[in-house]
Amino acid sequence: RIDIQASDTVTLSITPFMRWNEMSFLMHFVPSMALEENGHWSVGAQSAAYIDAHDGFSIIGGVDWEYTEGYLRETQSIPTVFSYTQGLHYDYNVNALSASPFLQARFEIAQGVEAVIGGRLDWTRYDYINNTADGVVGRFLRPADRRDGFVTASPKASLLFDIGGGKGYVSYARGARPPQTTDLYRLQINQTSDGADPELIDSFEAGWKGAVNERVNLEVAAYYMMKRNFFFRDADGYNVDDGKTRHVGVETALNARFTPSITLDINASYGVHTYRFDRPVLSLPNATEAIRYGDDVDTAPRWLAGARGTWAPESLPVSGEIEWIFVDHYFMDAADSQTYPGHNLVNLRGEWRFSDHLKLTLAVRNVLDKLYAERADYAFGSERYFPGEERTFSVGLRADL
Repeated sequence: RIDIQASDTVTLSITPFMRWNEMSFLMHFVPSMALEENGHWSVGAQSAAYIDAHDGFSIIGGVDWEYTEGYLRETQSIPTVFSYTQGLHYDYNVNALSASPFLQARFEIAQGVEAVIGGRLDWTRYDYINNTADGVVGRFLRPADRRDGFVTASPKASLLFDIGGGKGYVSYARGARPPQTTDLYRLQINQTSDGADPELIDSFEAGWKGAVNERVNLEVAAYYMMKRNFFFRDADGYNVDDGKTRHVGVETALNARFTPSITLDINASYGVHTYRFDRPVLSLPNATEAIRYGDDVDTAPRWLAGARGTWAPESLPVSGEIEWIFVDHYFMDAADSQTYPGHNLVNLRGEWRFSDHLKLTLAVRNVLDKLYAERADYAFGSERYFPGEERTFSVGLRADL
């Protein structure tokens, strides 16, 4: 990052960057067991001008840009399985160019009341080059060479104000992104890249944070979000480009200091995450993945909570912590027919400081040795669990040189 002080009120900043990535992996989760090889390199920069004017008025403006060249190749080595044909499935390159100007202003409306208004315009262009024969091979569709462009606008506005000894706020913001290249060009029969729109999410939020008294700090926020045009692959194996979900909830966090050495942190959230569209499934083995308007989003618990108690006496070289984690029950499939019951976990941590540069750490995770899943879903007629750790002890020695 390069910062330039242009004047007493203007600072210029530019952050150039480069990326390079390559990856190969076996697609063990589909009958083809195909090998995917992909990679990309990119170069770009983030630039901004910070202007501090008078009477609390400030402006931030700039442009982000990036150029990327990437590729994807998918090959099946095993004999043909159903419509998964042996040989080359996809082989293409995509060159992408994006530019994103943005502007934000912050100013004081009245004493203790501030407003923030801003926006961002994102322009993206994809140049797709197919390196193999165009058309359908088995279940795979290879589009002909093409160019696609997308423009999105992302406004935001917020109001911040002093109230009740703390800070309150209300805000609106839009997030946007163009379709991913695999959504557009890694197609299957009866699909097309035409008509794909950028994914959008509109968010409304209101909240407050501040000190309840000299020992207790509280933060609470309520939100309403609508997401649309999101891409996903349905249970029939087809890409869907018009998904919609709604997210409504409340989050809170509390910090209490009972004594100089004993503190308690509590956090909790309640959210209702629902599908706002219908998507039937034709494959009978995957019928539980049919989506109906109003159903809960699968693997999205409504309640999440946690608490952490800390003991850290200033007069002793030791500290300790006990943590509780709660995950509510949630549906494992899109049709909301299978349920994971949720779990409670307890963790312990301790530290012994021999000096400012050397300390011993101890931890016991899942103290009660509960059986639980980091994630649980339902596929092909049976439950699938990603098991969490059993009771685990760990010891560490850290030296800061």
